[in-house]
Amino acid sequence: MVVVSQFNRADILRTWAIFRQPCEVIELRILHAGYNNGTISGYFDDAKMFADAVVALADEPYPAYYFTINPVNPELLARASNVYLKKAKYTSADKDIIVLHWLPMEKHFSPSTTKRDSLNSAASTTVVATTRSRIFMRCGDGARRSSSS
Repeated sequence: MVVVSQFNRADILRTWAIFRQPCEVIELRILHAGYNNGTISGYFDDAKMFADAVVALADEPYPAYYFTINPVNPELLARASNVYLKKAKYTSADKDIIVLHWLPMEKHFSPSTTKRDSLNSAASTTVVATTRSRIFMRCGDGARRSSSS
């Protein structure tokens, strides 16, 4: 039996380019990876190493592969720098997201939803997106970048 990798390296690199800006770190996570593997987690700031990790795991029958669409604190690289760990004890939490570049939203419309309810929901989502504190991060060139969202 021949097993074909379900991930295309070029597609992974294109996806990285869409979601990443220079010097940002993301987490790769695989939940429920089996009794022997637990949760698999790794932190990446290198696109090629990220693609290598995903392709290396592609032949395993894991239910889903996830990555953070917003960057995590670069200090988390100390947990697993450009590699993945099986049975990871710690993974990123909401507090580890340093800036929101992407805010996925899903809206279900039904006849019972009023225009006022829709406006209130949109307003509260905007508040969440705009009340983040000012973030400073040090990039590889030593420059300090500031952003607020």
